[in-house]
Amino acid sequence: MLDITIFCAYLLLLLLAAWWKGKAQDSNSGFLLGNKATGLAALTATLVMAELNMSTLLGFSSMGYIAGMKALLLPFAFLIGLLFYSLTAAKPWQRLNALSVSDLFHQKYGSFLGATASVFLFLAMLGFGATYIKSLTVIFQPLLPQFPSYALSICLSASVLLLCIRSGLLSVIRVDGVSFIAALIFIPILFYFSASDIPSLMPSSLAYAPENLPTSYAFSIILLTTFTYIASPWYGQRIFSARSPRIASTAVVLAAIIVFVLYGAMVLSAAYLRQQGAALNEPEMSIPYLVQYHLPDGLRGWGYGLFFALAATTLSGLWTAMTAMLRSEFERFQTSVFSNRQLLFFIALLSWILAELLVDSILRKLILANIPVYALSFSILAGFHWSIVSRWGATISTFVGLLWGIACYIYFGEEGFYTLYWAFGGLPLIFGSGIVGSLVFPDARADIE
Repeated sequence: MLDITIFCAYLLLLLLAAWWKGKAQDSNSGFLLGNKATGLAALTATLVMAELNMSTLLGFSSMGYIAGMKALLLPFAFLIGLLFYSLTAAKPWQRLNALSVSDLFHQKYGSFLGATASVFLFLAMLGFGATYIKSLTVIFQPLLPQFPSYALSICLSASVLLLCIRSGLLSVIRVDGVSFIAALIFIPILFYFSASDIPSLMPSSLAYAPENLPTSYAFSIILLTTFTYIASPWYGQRIFSARSPRIASTAVVLAAIIVFVLYGAMVLSAAYLRQQGAALNEPEMSIPYLVQYHLPDGLRGWGYGLFFALAATTLSGLWTAMTAMLRSEFERFQTSVFSNRQLLFFIALLSWILAELLVDSILRKLILANIPVYALSFSILAGFHWSIVSRWGATISTFVGLLWGIACYIYFGEEGFYTLYWAFGGLPLIFGSGIVGSLVFPDARADIE
């Protein structure tokens, strides 16, 4: 009863944060951009919670359980990727006059690549949203075994929708602030309980298998993260809300450090769990197992409340970014058939359908959804930092990146670590083709901004 009480109290606190403070937002500026008034503390908190999601947490911790300390290579993806974001993209994104990151492509390269980028990013975010719903369902299914999986995922998705439907991004930022404080307190506590009473002799049957996490694979994840986050719509949406470019850049640096530390703690917690002799058939359940069997009453309810919040804040921010992208495209055609809230509801429904139909392995599908995002990396960086980039160069680069990623996945497959070939082979192809295309097919006018 104590756990249930604390869990319900936590959910009530999130609802109060989303609904009670302030008034409902209907304008695009408020609902989609947070009125461009977010300060450093609030922006840091919401950026951390955007990346501290349950899909990645389950995936990274499963590698900690399997490969031990070697899995600490994976959180470096966020440290390096977000620091790179701070240096190259945070200030330009904040200064951009836009509703969505896809607007950059319209403004810089014209309607064809703008529409193409919108489609790429929207499909990628649908994939991300589906994996987030799946991870949330996986965590709560053992607690409610009488619920069919589809019914449980409906209830969880509806709860997340309730957190952001009133004020859009402003609601997301407020909920993120509450969850950020809870995570900073809870994760060190969980790490403490996981690291206590480790037997001096590890059972040989549960020895780590670091060969299941090749170093080259870990570095490919770092490279992919570095060049996909610059195009991240859910991250860009939060950066748009920053009060100033300096606040945007500083918040990303702080978020990079905090996210790295928190994910590292969870990886170590899963590694210590294996060292204690816990034999799990599903390594992705290592952190839920720790919460269920290693925490005292009360803390367990807090843990499940935080699990919900980690998925909810990331998912709600993702849905808000997708809403902004659709709204931007509709306004381009001077039509407003649907309100922002109606678009948000439609996106939530579509994400749930995909979660039920397509997602099996959480981490693998999460990485797969990055193929169209990675393909846009040259277009974004060149759009910000290379004055002679052309429409043809950006378009060629984007389609070369997309075709290369798909080809690597089809030919090598998930078991063949296709990410190695996709990441290390794709980067020179994407940037090389973009540079050559821009030089060979320059724009007729140099005044496209």
